[in-house]
Amino acid sequence: VTLNRGQAKVLTLGVQNVGSQELFFKLYLEFDLENSDPGSEAFDLRYEKGCRSLLPADADVLGINARAPRTPGTFALRADLLRFTDSTCSTPEPLQAKYASKLSFVTVG
Repeated sequence: VTLNRGQAKVLTLGVQNVGSQELFFKLYLEFDLENSDPGSEAFDLRYEKGCRSLLPADADVLGINARAPRTPGTFALRADLLRFTDSTCSTPEPLQAKYASKLSFVTVG
């Protein structure tokens, strides 16, 4: 993804339940500072942080509102989907808490 300095854009992340049971999950986003340009400012990220669910074979697209910082550079954004045992998302799945992970790069010019 390429953004201008200070530009806002809605990014999307597709999720599909490839298991045989209902999937309860939360999305966590963070910038991977080790893979970003040194001295990078933070993005303003807004997304649904609550518990979500998908039935087997269902898919959904999650929206992420991102506003780029005023500093140019390349930023590594990691998206983790954490799996939970119930619809309250209060107890992590003990065997495989991380359902999926995706590393993307955002360039600000």
